[in-house]
Parts: sequence; structure tokens; C-alpha cells
Amino acid sequence: MTSSEDLLALLWKITRGHLEGTYLSQGMVDTGEYIKSFDFFAFDYPHASGSKRYNLEDFSSEADEKSKSQYDSMSIFSWIEVLVTRHSPAKLVRTQYEELEADLLRLVAIWGHTHGFRIKNHIEHFESIQDDYVLNYILAEALEEKYSEYGVDADNSRWLVSKLNSDELNLLVQEDLRKRFQDAGVNSKLLEEDKYAWMQTIKDALGADKNASIMMKKGLINELIDSDGTTFSKSQIIGLHQILITRGSNVLVNIAYAEIKAFSDSDPHGLLEILGCYCGISGGWNFFHASDSGETEIFEEHPAKSNIKAEEISGHITKLEEARNGLIDIDEEGNIVGVSESGQDFISNFHDHTSDDGISFAKTDDAEYDYIEEIQGQWDLDFALG
Repeated sequence: MTSSEDLLALLWKITRGHLEGTYLSQGMVDTGEYIKSFDFFAFDYPHASGSKRYNLEDFSSEADEKSKSQYDSMSIFSWIEVLVTRHSPAKLVRTQYEELEADLLRLVAIWGHTHGFRIKNHIEHFESIQDDYVLNYILAEALEEKYSEYGVDADNSRWLVSKLNSDELNLLVQEDLRKRFQDAGVNSKLLEEDKYAWMQTIKDALGADKNASIMMKKGLINELIDSDGTTFSKSQIIGLHQILITRGSNVLVNIAYAEIKAFSDSDPHGLLEILGCYCGISGGWNFFHASDSGETEIFEEHPAKSNIKAEEISGHITKLEEARNGLIDIDEEGNIVGVSESGQDFISNFHDHTSDDGISFAKTDDAEYDYIEEIQGQWDLDFALG
């Protein structure tokens, strides 16, 4: 491989490890629990803003990235920039960087599609730059699955997509043409004898000749994705908030909670739910849940009433625990021994007020103390508001 291929292979290995939850940051222990997600923490790859969290379905502009803080998720472009800065043995010229970036964007999109994630943001980006590589890949995959008995396989399916026009592709994807192919003599034997004759026989069977377009391919991809609900995430974090209450070095309350939209076929706008986790020096390492109806409960594994699937709740909880635990130092026995360096930065950047008895309150901009008041009657922390 060339040096550029070696670099791409390395960056993709690191990226895939974070996407699949198998990458172990320095000092982390392999628990055997791997959660696949576009949204992850990368403690070994901090952004210049101080953030260690990335969302690879976020295509925010460079200007938007500059306005983010260390508690925001950074975009897929920022992730690639951090990787290249860390691992490229030499400064890349603009064309080299753009080529490497395009390859990583394609690989991330294809990974997401392969694992059943929503990739509309990726497709819209590729459409905006007139790049149909991923569109062709997904269409080719669909054709391979549908027409494998007629010689369509992983080796020739993308070539087939590149040679067919819009009407021909539309027919292949939307209609069942296996009987027509059989009558026309499209088969693996013809492909082995003359792949161009095989292609022409397919074109003759389809009988149309118009120029293909990226817009048409995008429409087909949307139909392929929309036809299978499993490719859409049923819940999505729309806001992550944190509260840290301390007296000196003692952590009285440490909370991370997320606003989550739970989607269903009957309600595409989604229902809002709250998932959170908390801890404090006096005890308590549990989770809480609040619904649209105003009911709030503390739970240990899964909330009693939620529209979010259990496996998705586990994924959200993992992100919340990572955010919460990043603000504190914990000893080998799992006891809180103080505020971490990141926690000190959090207090400095998000200090809200200090009470007359020396209790310091810090919270992210939109975090609400209301949730503490709602659950403090149920938790075992030696702390209460008001």
C-alpha cells in the first residue's frame, strides 16, 4: 500500500473502533459491552475546544464548530481533522486532505447503512457536493441482493449501476424483473462468456435510455431506507445537560440528563422523555426517567414506562454515565474521591451561584434544577434543594 493508503487504513481502523464501541482509550478496561453509535466519546482524541465527544452524523460548518464549547459534540469534519493532525506523518496538501476526508466520509456512511443507522445527513452532504459513490454503493447492494441468481454480485453490481440510466435503475429497484431476465437469457453463464453482452442483454430487457442523475439516485435511496423502519433510529438525544453541586472538594450531587425524542410510526414528531443518571459522595448511583405526563421515577436497569427500546436506553445511559463520570475522580473501589480536572473546568466555565453556606452550583446553560426537586424524595443522597 502507498503511504496515503496506510494512513486511510489507520484512520478508518480508529474511527470504526469508536463507532462500534470497541476502541479502548488509555486506562480503560474492556467490559465486553460494545454499543454501536455515530455519537461517541474519544478520550484519546480531544478537540481543540476541549471536547472529547463527536457525532459523525453532524455536518456542522467550520463557523458553527468554532462556536462550540468543550461540552458540545463536535462534527464529523472535526473528528477527521483531529485524526489527521495526530497521525499524518507529514502535512497534507489540500488535494490530499480532501481526498482522505472524502474516503472517510464514504466509509462512515457505508458503515452506518450496513449497521442499520439513519444516514440521510450523509446522503444530503454527498448530494450537495455531487458525489454519488455512496448512492451507487447502496443501489448496487440492493441489486446484488435482488438479482444474485442472474449473475449480479459484489464484483459487478457497482459497475452495473454506473452503466444503467435513471429509468433502468428505477425499474430494477422498484419492479421484480426476474422473470423478464430469465426469458431474455440473463444468467451467470452469459456473464462468464462476455460481461458486455450480459450488460447489453440487461439493457435490452429494460428498454429505456435516459441520462442518470444524482437527484434520481437520492430518491431511490430514500425509498430503500424508508421502506425498512429498522434503518431509522427510534429515539434520538436532542439535548444533554449536566449539574454539579459541590462543597469544597466534596461532590454533593453530580447529574447528567438528556432530552430524548422517542419516535414511532404513528407519531413522526416524537414524544419527549428525560433520561438521567446521578451520584454523590453520600451514595446513590442510579438513573431517573421523566415522561411527557410529568411522571418521574428512579430506576436501576430500565424505566417502567418508556417509549424508548431497552437496547437504546442502554446506549443513551452509557453516554450519560460517561458525561457524569468525567467530572469526578473515582477510586478503584468505585468511591468518589473528589472533583476531576474536567470537573474543575466545568465549575469554572458554568458556575451558577454559591449559597450562603458555601455550596457551589454549576450547570450547563439549559440544565434545570427542577429534576432534582422531582427525584430528591426518592434518592438516597444526603442532599435536598429548598
